[in-house]
Amino acid sequence: MKARLRWMLLMATAATACHGAETLGYRFVREPTAATPVLKCPVLAQAPAASPFAAAGDELHDLTALVRAERIPLADGWVLWNQTRKMLVVRGALVDQWRIAEMLGFYRQSLHSKVTIEWLRAKDPTAVPTEPAFAAVGILMNSGQKGEASVKLEKPDGQWSFSAAVQANNVPDDGVFDIPVTARWKGPDVGGGQHGMVCTSVAVVDGRQLPLASWYAAGRADAWWMRLNAEALLADGSCWRDARLRRVGESAQAWPAFTPAAPDGTLPQVPGWQLGAPRTSLDMLNTLVLGPDASEGTDPSVTTSVAEEYPKFDLPEAVIPDDLKNFAAPPMLDLRHVPFMSEIAPRADVFFAYDPICHRVVFGCKDRDVFDRIEQFLACRDDFARNFEYETWLFDAAVPKAPWSKTSITARGGQKSVIEWRGRKRRPFITLETELTDNNVDIEVRYDFRCRMKAQADTGIDWHGNSTTHLARGVPLLTDALKLPDGRTIRQGQRAGVSQVRAE
Repeated sequence: MKARLRWMLLMATAATACHGAETLGYRFVREPTAATPVLKCPVLAQAPAASPFAAAGDELHDLTALVRAERIPLADGWVLWNQTRKMLVVRGALVDQWRIAEMLGFYRQSLHSKVTIEWLRAKDPTAVPTEPAFAAVGILMNSGQKGEASVKLEKPDGQWSFSAAVQANNVPDDGVFDIPVTARWKGPDVGGGQHGMVCTSVAVVDGRQLPLASWYAAGRADAWWMRLNAEALLADGSCWRDARLRRVGESAQAWPAFTPAAPDGTLPQVPGWQLGAPRTSLDMLNTLVLGPDASEGTDPSVTTSVAEEYPKFDLPEAVIPDDLKNFAAPPMLDLRHVPFMSEIAPRADVFFAYDPICHRVVFGCKDRDVFDRIEQFLACRDDFARNFEYETWLFDAAVPKAPWSKTSITARGGQKSVIEWRGRKRRPFITLETELTDNNVDIEVRYDFRCRMKAQADTGIDWHGNSTTHLARGVPLLTDALKLPDGRTIRQGQRAGVSQVRAE
């Protein structure tokens, strides 16, 4: 009888529309962590409203009273634990969603990193690489640890080996991995054997492929490509980016936990306001509160609660505008007077605060320019969230669309990257060592490039270039490299670019 009454009460509550409310499902490998074990919470005969996150026969537990006991009001909302599907289901405003997910341990679940390195080939550098990959290895490891994998292949043209060693550093709140990688290969080649290495470090978005390198030299058979994919996985092997789902109509759609901007329509529509609420690391909070210089040297291993750290900053409690009551709730700490905001005079139409319960910076602005500046600052992590791409090629000036050699590599700014492709007795086919930096106007490229090729039956070339130059982003620079005895001019092309790496 009590369970039936509770169910009727929840049904009545659900019938009252909650302004700005969402129904979200959160996947867990184990039960959520709570003061009262969730399996001891009352059992419901069915969910208080139709939901793609619960079906007839599912074992449902009502966590609403447990959450409200933690002083999360959850007005006109409810919380269920679906034991059958291992899913937390929450109906409520986003500010309550964020706090409940944090309180019940959704973001504290153990994650693994899976990195896949693929090696592809094609007949020439202008062709599309052959799919599936010629060889690929997948490496599963705990975040921050190193992993290795290798494979040997018997192909019609002989025996090949391919290996990779990577370190997938912790997946930050924005869903971007920091991955140093070294890949090696060995196999047959025209006139003998070949072996080589690609060594670089990149930033890559969870679940998205990233080109690492490519290389080709005329007279050395195939052209080669290498690419990388990284994923954060829960302990059961499911993808972390699919662990949070949003009800849309009668179906459920994945809403990645690290999405920097909420999907259309999920943030409250407040006329005249631009709104944002990204999860924020302790390092970023230190930078905001103390300034970039004072926050240097912060130990990233410190796990002390951010809420416990803040009294020493002497931050006042934020006053929440009436327009933003469904977007922010006490207690919040006012960030309008931190060093970053010194360039933006605090005004009544700027709300900029930190929520220590769900570890989010919540901000709202009526001035679009101010909003863009805050959003850009919070999204920027200097070179961590950027990759540089460098490409160089040699070609006959009379036939510019048929390169004699072509080499490219992707790397983090300011870090050395290397491609080595050698034959018997370590004779180089292609070697490239680069280091790229951005001076906000163009890209400085330090490179050492060597290419040994046989462009035609009677023409063997061993070309070497070593210099520092500045390249406009994305603009090819074509210069004469050498002249052959027959009068032909061989030109070198170079191109550099930089891309911001962000989850969408």
